[in-house]
Amino acid sequence: MKLIFVRHAQTFNNAEGRINGRLDDKSTFLTPQGIDEAIRLSHFAELKKVNIIYSSPLHRAVQTASHAAEKLNLEVKTDKRLVECNFGKWEGKTTKELGKEWEKREKSRYTYIYPGEFNGKKGESYKQLFPQVKSFIQDIIKNHNKKDIILIICHTGIILNVWKHFEKWSDDVIGEKVVSNHIAYIVNTDTNIAEEVPY
Repeated sequence: MKLIFVRHAQTFNNAEGRINGRLDDKSTFLTPQGIDEAIRLSHFAELKKVNIIYSSPLHRAVQTASHAAEKLNLEVKTDKRLVECNFGKWEGKTTKELGKEWEKREKSRYTYIYPGEFNGKKGESYKQLFPQVKSFIQDIIKNHNKKDIILIICHTGIILNVWKHFEKWSDDVIGEKVVSNHIAYIVNTDTNIAEEVPY
């Protein structure tokens, strides 16, 4: 089985340097560049012979996944365990607006707990997403065929924890990783070998 984890394509917030997090309004829709990225991903998915597609239920992820789904005539299955980290009161802010607070976060990126609340829920750290990511991976491996090639559209926090699960990297190493909109993270579950492939 191969699991192909991909971060959603560029959103309007991404283009402005704003934090998407759990936001799910028009500011998180794909830009024209993001749509081009999603179309390019659909060709990549066809080349890789993807036969199952999962996505975070957030619009930007589903919008990214929909292009591959249409090209391959597949449905998009959503799973809330793939939702991004809650950035608390930082949701929708730019890194420039956050200033020194952002600099402090950069020193412990994976474990930093985002302050305040968003939609009545406390901010999280990327690390706090690990149990839900592990649960998702275990269920996928358990419930699908070894020959399946599964495309999974998600977010930075999810992919960081995919690395944590398969690579067993330390929190510090995970915190230094940058998740691109243009790279697929492909895991062979038979060997537990992961590779980064541009698309």
